[in-house]
Amino acid sequence: MGSVEPGGVQSHAEYIVGARSSDVLRRVIGQGMTSAVTAVVIGVIAALATTRLISGLLFGVSRTDAVSFVGIPVLLVGIAFLACYIPTRKAAKVNPMIALRYE
Repeated sequence: MGSVEPGGVQSHAEYIVGARSSDVLRRVIGQGMTSAVTAVVIGVIAALATTRLISGLLFGVSRTDAVSFVGIPVLLVGIAFLACYIPTRKAAKVNPMIALRYE
């Protein structure tokens, strides 16, 4: 099982041996979603800060279009959730001792 940050692989392996699958899901998804939400918030702030600069390039869309500033970030967070959840769910079904033997 991989990790969001490269240095956390060992800590995940030690944690998984005694953890329930729901605990593993919660921990890995929590780390992934923290990174995703932080990136989306930074991106929205940067986009709002640069709207004056690119307002001349926008045709048929207001500078603070609701779809652009609400819909797209929600879509990105949803995709990030699925990108964390699907592999983690599969990994949580594997017996930790069998997985550690192959490492």
